[in-house]
Amino acid sequence: MNELSQVALHPAFQTFFIMLVVILIERWWPISKKYHPLTVYRLIAIRMALKVNPDDKRSEQQQKISGSLAAIMLTVPVLLPIALFIQLADIKQFFDGLLLLFALQFQYVAAGSKRIAFALGRDKKALSRHIINDLCLRQTDNLSTVGICKATIETYLLRYTYQYLAVLFWFICFGGVAALLYRLLFELTQAWNVKKSHFKYFGRPVNAIHALLSWVPSQLMALLFMLAENIKNAYYFRRRLPTKAGRRAKLIATFAGALNVQLGGPVMYNDVKHRTLKSGPARFPQSQDILRSLAAGDKALLIWVIITLLLSACLYALNPSLP
Repeated sequence: MNELSQVALHPAFQTFFIMLVVILIERWWPISKKYHPLTVYRLIAIRMALKVNPDDKRSEQQQKISGSLAAIMLTVPVLLPIALFIQLADIKQFFDGLLLLFALQFQYVAAGSKRIAFALGRDKKALSRHIINDLCLRQTDNLSTVGICKATIETYLLRYTYQYLAVLFWFICFGGVAALLYRLLFELTQAWNVKKSHFKYFGRPVNAIHALLSWVPSQLMALLFMLAENIKNAYYFRRRLPTKAGRRAKLIATFAGALNVQLGGPVMYNDVKHRTLKSGPARFPQSQDILRSLAAGDKALLIWVIITLLLSACLYALNPSLP
């Protein structure tokens, strides 16, 4: 028993166990989106943007500078005192876990996706459009049943990549402050989305930083999803994309191939049609495919947990004595 407790308290396993406990808490006892600190943060970001970027007719350079300064003002004052406090705290692991819990807010996306699948199963398209409208930035008013299914699957899996797995990745690498920093940047990319004309240049600096920080997690998600569902199909449809296809297109192709459904196609933002590449076979997704995507996300998470456990065991084997 003493030996087991010594292993559990070893730094190589502490981060893993904190992550595991927080995953379970966030899944079974999530903080309501209405009262979550990130909801307040997102509202502050939107209001600040209206103050410092009231006119999108200004020069591109001015808008980029304003966006950079706004991002600094919204992240540094939040993170600096937290980082200093944690360094001085006696129970650093507890506060690391608390930061991860705040940064890992995701269950409202999973719950909303499940509600959409059940609503479509009862042929309630209006309700489904209303729910998906709260989860994504694209226009949903005129979406067909197929369009709702595509939008739900894509939104769930892309948010799973950038809003969930990437947070876990940065936590494992550098701890709670890093996870929270990444999540705050993600929230800014959502509040100042460059697909909206008003934020086309204003949101570009923070969008570029987020793109850099999420590159490795997005590749990791593609691999995990292949392992969880269908490696052969996912790889096949990913390889069929044009050489210059972007990261989003490659992720969508991976998801489409693994789930064996067609994803992608035209998307409306602010009454402007954006043409995205279609991926996957000819079969259109149905409501049960939404539930399959949720189950695939759970399997990918299980694989991630196993991988991080094995990595922790390797680190322990390299240095079994406590520092």
